[in-house]
Amino acid sequence: MGRLSISLLGPFRAALGGAPVTEFESDKVRALLAYLAVESGRPHRRQSLAGLLWPEWPEAAARANLRNALAKLRQSIRDHEADPPYLLAAGETIQFNLQSDHWLDVRAFAETIQDPQSDVQALEKALALYRGDFLEGFALEESASFEEWQSLTREHLREQLLRGLARLVALYEGAGEAGLAAERARRWAELSPLDEEAHRAVMRLLARGGQRAAALAQYETCKRTLQAELGVEPAPETTALWEAIRGGEVASARARQARPPNLPGALFPLVGRGQELAGIAERLRDPACRLLTVVGPGGAGKTRLAVEAGLRAAGEWEHGLCYVPLSGVREVEGIVPAIAQGLRLDFLADITVSPKEQVLNYLRGRQVLLLLDSYEHLLEGAGLVAEILAAAPGAKVLATSRAPLGLPGEVLYPLAGLAHSPEPGEGAAAKLFWTAARRAGWEREPTPEDAAAVEGLCRRVGGLPLAVLLAATWMRTLSPAEIAAELAQEAGRSLELLTADWPGVPERERSMRAVFDRSWELLSARERAILAGLSVFRGGFTAHRAEAVTGATLRDLARLVDRSLVMRRESGRYDLQDLTREYAAARLAETPEVEAAARDRHAAHYARALHEWEPLLMTGQETATLREMEAEVGNIRAAWHWAVERGQAEWLRQGTYGLFQFYYRAYRWEEAEGLGGAAVQRLRGLVAERGREPGLLLALAECTKDLCGIAGWLRKEERVHELGRESLELLEEAERAGADVRATKYLFAAVGGVWINERWDEEKLARLREGAEQARAVGDRQEAALGLYRVGMRLLLMQREPEARGPLQESLALYRELGYRNGIQAALLRLVMLARLDGRFGDLEEFADEGEGLLRGHDHLSLLPRRQVSLCAALYVAGRFASAEPLTRACVADAEETALSRLTESLTRLGAIEIHLGRWGEARETLTRALRTWKEGWYRTLQWSPVMRLSLLALAAEDLAEVQRCLEQGQALLSEVKEEPSLWDAVGDIATRWLPWLPQAVLALLAGHPDQAGAPLRTLLRQFTTGESLAVAALYGLARGEPERAVELYAVARRDPFVSGSSWYARVVGERVAAAAAGLPPEAVRAAEERGRKREWAATIKELVDELAT
Repeated sequence: MGRLSISLLGPFRAALGGAPVTEFESDKVRALLAYLAVESGRPHRRQSLAGLLWPEWPEAAARANLRNALAKLRQSIRDHEADPPYLLAAGETIQFNLQSDHWLDVRAFAETIQDPQSDVQALEKALALYRGDFLEGFALEESASFEEWQSLTREHLREQLLRGLARLVALYEGAGEAGLAAERARRWAELSPLDEEAHRAVMRLLARGGQRAAALAQYETCKRTLQAELGVEPAPETTALWEAIRGGEVASARARQARPPNLPGALFPLVGRGQELAGIAERLRDPACRLLTVVGPGGAGKTRLAVEAGLRAAGEWEHGLCYVPLSGVREVEGIVPAIAQGLRLDFLADITVSPKEQVLNYLRGRQVLLLLDSYEHLLEGAGLVAEILAAAPGAKVLATSRAPLGLPGEVLYPLAGLAHSPEPGEGAAAKLFWTAARRAGWEREPTPEDAAAVEGLCRRVGGLPLAVLLAATWMRTLSPAEIAAELAQEAGRSLELLTADWPGVPERERSMRAVFDRSWELLSARERAILAGLSVFRGGFTAHRAEAVTGATLRDLARLVDRSLVMRRESGRYDLQDLTREYAAARLAETPEVEAAARDRHAAHYARALHEWEPLLMTGQETATLREMEAEVGNIRAAWHWAVERGQAEWLRQGTYGLFQFYYRAYRWEEAEGLGGAAVQRLRGLVAERGREPGLLLALAECTKDLCGIAGWLRKEERVHELGRESLELLEEAERAGADVRATKYLFAAVGGVWINERWDEEKLARLREGAEQARAVGDRQEAALGLYRVGMRLLLMQREPEARGPLQESLALYRELGYRNGIQAALLRLVMLARLDGRFGDLEEFADEGEGLLRGHDHLSLLPRRQVSLCAALYVAGRFASAEPLTRACVADAEETALSRLTESLTRLGAIEIHLGRWGEARETLTRALRTWKEGWYRTLQWSPVMRLSLLALAAEDLAEVQRCLEQGQALLSEVKEEPSLWDAVGDIATRWLPWLPQAVLALLAGHPDQAGAPLRTLLRQFTTGESLAVAALYGLARGEPERAVELYAVARRDPFVSGSSWYARVVGERVAAAAAGLPPEAVRAAEERGRKREWAATIKELVDELAT
């Protein structure tokens, strides 16, 4: 179908696959598309969109207009054919889909202007998009709010345009392109005639270009404009510039004759360094900057950049530029002769004046730019630079080095690799690659696959220009994908590949290995050992962990950072670039026993770290701990793999539970299964080799237990049973063999009490209680809280609610002490439900208030929504539907990205909330989508639940045939569900015990068959002692011709906040009870309601159950 292109800079334009879209019915439809596309970063409520576009209309009519406009818009852009769609309409909100295949000029323009890395070419391309002001010629006169938004957006984009022009002027000026800079400055001044900075730029550039009269005329233009528009004179700095130009102090660049620089030629054009050239030029113009050092790793292109910058700046110095190559100078004593050669200075045969004094005397009084190239191996001789700067006030030094010179007043200009781009082929590194590839003989147009491969390989080499050029030489024999595969980290052959036979080019510029060899030679023995040791880290490291594994101090790391061998990221973590890591790892592998020792230290350290992190994951430090573990996940994986390879049973035993807990919370279950499975397999092999040693058996038991839990998350029931039994048998064998299992035995309680899914409830309950008590005995509050929670859950599954309350309350108290938010949420959910079943609504409100309190003071939508599922459910069960909705929507969005197996239940809960908020249409869409997301192999209960809730919608609409269809479909699904559902489905979710009895009973009552309603209603009252069951009992009273009793029972039911807050109960029960009450004397109604408010909850339930039994 092609890409949807939307152009709003200038007149409105839209195109689909290159063909103009002209079928928009009205300007309102165009306005809707423009607004959604520009404001695509968030969903928009239908109510606000209707008010924006139809502010004078009644809300219902405005929403109807919005629905029509949305339908027309979707038809015009063929949204129904797009995959993914351009528009996301989820319930009450609409959002433009950023993942769809589209292009928006406003976004492309703004992102480029705001990106500090954008070079001249990118900025020119962005400014070309600006065909005119935002939505030029477009107006919705009847919508003041839209016009205000349009005006504000227009002004914002115009400011971006001016900012872009200002940046272009600076970049062109810094690159010595005075003519192009003057052109852009003129446009800047034309668009912003009151901006004196723009006028000053035009004046300065014209003067430097030798157009003194034009520069003075520009001042007069500025002066007239300011006087006419504002009645003011130009600012003092503008007038000062005019006076300087008039007095000839701003000289023409053409008037200066720079000494022809002794600079090397370039094999390739300088690509993607416009910003760096401008930055160096700016610093060289700064009088306070006397020594500027371009610092970066080998292969970054320091020499190429400095030469280009020096060449462009040469005219600013009366005596020009002097290029001094130092790479061939081996000793400090050779620096002076090298400088003399660059200056073309012949030493006098006067033994009373040293060569150094002759160089200093020569430079004294001269204005010259000295380019000292490759100083990193001569840092001991950096004092000479200080002497030159002291002796020659008119001289400046531009140096290149892999490490700072370390002199006072030195200004550093760090140089990294060329920039990457999320769009294949758009990054500077990729552009350099394709330039070199074409020179190597590549002729055809790159395919998207080629472009993606090149972007990947450029990222792999860190955008280092030399590495990119070396990789491109292989285009004569390999495809981009093949080169990328050879460079892949797993291959470990990058340094072999990155070499070329370039005649006449120094060795250090023909091989990345030679580049690293040079850096290695400059390190001390200690620094070499540390750098090699750091290669075992994956994904970076902190200073603390580097010291633990390699012995590196902060000073050591700082020196390696200075030498451009270690990177320090904004987060404060350190890392090695991939090629540096490969080189350092190769050096480490030169001594196998040293390599093994380094990897052992790394694995042992992270095994301990996992053990230390594990208890923190069930405290108030959970979020911070998860962030730390996520940052270290590469190291965790590497350490685990090494421990498996080495057969280090103790490390695996020490780390397994922390690993299990992290991957559970991160929803990375398949990866956890792979890691756990590898450990179990290795340990089984060790048991077979070494015999059944107690420690080995215990390690295998613990790893098998945790692998059993992983199988549980993945819903692999047979695997759960197999691993669960194996872990318990191994634990018992280890204990018989003499292993001390007291500190870990209680952790196995969940295997028999939770994961193994068989009907032996009392034994399960005993295991769980014993585990909780053992956890308490050893002082493990985290596991004690979890164990008590599991006891309560098992009792709920056994329908022993009164016994469940105590363990759950104890668990909640411990979780509060620990500050463990997610444990508190889970316990609150069960206690809220228990309070509803018992009619303890004071307790319910306290628990619900505590749940809502967890939201206050936090941007709860910014937390991991997957960790808030229990809180969503607790608020829903408490009848706090409005509070539960935004959090539930976040859970849906999170499940879409991370855990699709949770998407069905999240959508089902959202649909249920929408039902009780009275948004029937949205609820139908949500529940239908929930059914579509269910996949074969998942539990049928996930499919059954939304079907039952769809029956509630049919009841609200009095579509009795649809209710019957839903019940029949639900019964068919229920027949496929095992007698006792697994815990990860049931999770004690007694809030769904009304399924399917409630819709059966209500259907019979609405169909006029109260005799058919008695049996399901009795079951409902026995299973689900909440206000919902009592509300159905009120309907039953109406059907039996007992309106006064119905009023009384409905008053009892409404004490339950779930019923009193529900639009569904108000529609299905409340309206019918109110209609019946209208036929009763008012005093009889008031008396019945008063009796209902005073009735004892349990007694009312029992009375109804007994009555229905007869």
